[in-house]
Amino acid sequence: MIVDYVTLTREQEDLSEVKIVGVDETSVCKGYNYVSLMVDQEEKRRLFVTEGKRHGIVNEFVKDLELPRGANENIRQISCNIFPAFIKGAEKNICRNMFPS
Repeated sequence: MIVDYVTLTREQEDLSEVKIVGVDETSVCKGYNYVSLMVDQEEKRRLFVTEGKRHGIVNEFVKDLELPRGANENIRQISCNIFPAFIKGAEKNICRNMFPS
């Protein structure tokens, strides 16, 4: 029997208290194969890791956050570098919760 421990662990996580998120990317090697990651800056834990760096990654993170009892509307701060795609993704998917019209 094969057990998917990542999925089982993820389903048990309670991310409803995530309020401060950090976003960054790193290059896997000099070939610019990027990995982007989102972290909970209060609890010092990874929230989301994926290949690439583009504005859609923030949207993917928000959808993923809400799967294990997370709440996008609870995010009050986001910290990211000046990479335009991350800024665009944050403005579109997270900042609208911080500054409702």
